[in-house]
Amino acid sequence: METEARNEIPQSFGEIISRGWLYSVPVSKKPYSELVKEEFLLVKNQQHQVQVLRRWRNRIDEPLQYEVFRGWLDIRLTNIILARQEIKKALEKEGFVMEEISEFIALYQASFDINRGVVEEEIKKSSDVEKTQHPLIGYLNLMADGRDAVSDSIFYNIQRLFPCQKAKLIRFAEENMDELMTIKVVRKFKIYRE
Repeated sequence: METEARNEIPQSFGEIISRGWLYSVPVSKKPYSELVKEEFLLVKNQQHQVQVLRRWRNRIDEPLQYEVFRGWLDIRLTNIILARQEIKKALEKEGFVMEEISEFIALYQASFDINRGVVEEEIKKSSDVEKTQHPLIGYLNLMADGRDAVSDSIFYNIQRLFPCQKAKLIRFAEENMDELMTIKVVRKFKIYRE
């Protein structure tokens, strides 16, 4: 738990970049726009060892403070959220009744749950989760960049789970596949000190 000597601790984020220390993007429990917060990132020191950099301020009128320590930053997937409200609104706009909407969303969720393990693997290996204003929340389109197998499997299950008389709902799914395949990714992080 030994902190680096004072001359090893950067005095600004620009110094981190200029030294070539940056190894990961900052993570925090607060949005990027929040100025009073604690955030962590991985950095490489001059010996190319990966360490954790903690930067924080307690009040807006204080300068940022820095601490570098040996440890690790573990970021984990905690939740995958489907665009249920957006889908509901789109189905209402198309004139579907509430019973059909509820059935579609339930079957959409079921088809997604069948493929949950594959989707989680895609998220782990993907570097193109769209960033939001919060470092632990992002969006991923499962149809983008060669992930057709995942979206095809989900769509296949939508077709399989729907009764054949629900052709209008299947057509809706085909026409809105891009929106159906965009998921919200929620993560959490934990800091380990050596």
